[in-house]
Amino acid sequence: MTTIPSRQRGVSFPILLMVLVVVVAAGTFAVKTVPAYLDFNTIDGAIESVLSDNKLGLKSTSEIRDGISKRLNINNVDVIDANQIRIEKSGGRFYVAVDYKVRNDLVANIDIVMHFNKEYEQSLR
Repeated sequence: MTTIPSRQRGVSFPILLMVLVVVVAAGTFAVKTVPAYLDFNTIDGAIESVLSDNKLGLKSTSEIRDGISKRLNINNVDVIDANQIRIEKSGGRFYVAVDYKVRNDLVANIDIVMHFNKEYEQSLR
């Protein structure tokens, strides 16, 4: 009795290398970008926390800035200084704006620039 040899099934070495290259590239991109988004999320939470204070109307803009600065220091956020956050109080409302860029080396001489911009508005009543 003779058997007919069947074709080998599975992943070939070149395809395995291509998949590995894609996975490494995606991992490198994630490692370089995710911390910047986590920092922005922390900044957003710090500002939201300060603006949700019941005594917000009694505070000056410098007190608001100090509150944000303390929260950023506690969370070890160093991509932006509290002085770079625009805070205005007018007409019974607080306006806070964050606008900054983060530049990271991706690979060799290729950089990635991420721009974060968000504005907040809170009534003092």
